[in-house]
Amino acid sequence: MGNISQLKLSIKLLNSGLILSPSENQAIDDLPVSRSFVVAHHDLVQNGDRPNRCISIVSGLATTSKSTRAGKRQFAAIHVPGDIPDLMSLHLEKMDCDIRTSTDCEIESVEHEDLRILCARHPRLAFALWKITLSDAAIMREWVINLASRSALARLAHFFCEMIVRLDSAGLVQGSSCKLPLTQEDLSDLIGLSAVHINRTLQILRSSGFIAFNDGQLTILNWKKLGYLADFDDSYLHMSRGSHFASS
Repeated sequence: MGNISQLKLSIKLLNSGLILSPSENQAIDDLPVSRSFVVAHHDLVQNGDRPNRCISIVSGLATTSKSTRAGKRQFAAIHVPGDIPDLMSLHLEKMDCDIRTSTDCEIESVEHEDLRILCARHPRLAFALWKITLSDAAIMREWVINLASRSALARLAHFFCEMIVRLDSAGLVQGSSCKLPLTQEDLSDLIGLSAVHINRTLQILRSSGFIAFNDGQLTILNWKKLGYLADFDDSYLHMSRGSHFASS
């Protein structure tokens, strides 16, 4: 058991101007929390589950997806440290999606009842958690546009733009580089392109001098041109903490 530092991080990232009072800080610190390590490609939540707790990502990457009865899977979001990917389960009795680790992850979990007590006693924290769910929905809407309406090149460029901004806001970018331990097969699944198409698209982004992406390390070489190619506007992320990868 321990303090849910990731919940506090999420609240600060997505609630501009919100300064937690001593009592609010203490209420978050007093939440009974469990921490665990989960290996890559493991289900955290499955469609149809009725969870009694919410999880936050401490380290690693996870995804939200939905599958057809035939087994075809569509990804709707990727989750980075600081995210609470199943916060909607606090109010929805039955989950309608899968949440799965993409890499080895460390997670924290807190019981729904403890979160409900927190929200009842601290309305500003309840509002802050609500804003997190609204931001998650905004990201999923952007993913719909990205998968349905952008070219392969713009689609992959947009994914890299989103990743660098979100990881930068979480304090996980050094200079213009960050760890992004995803294989080309992972990118194929996430972006909805064949492995061959992903390989060709990556080659174009590299040879054009936009990015370097090798051995799970992403480096942005020309942010302005990459953002223009992707038609990237980070306003849908609704982040209060500034990133030097700002949309022009």
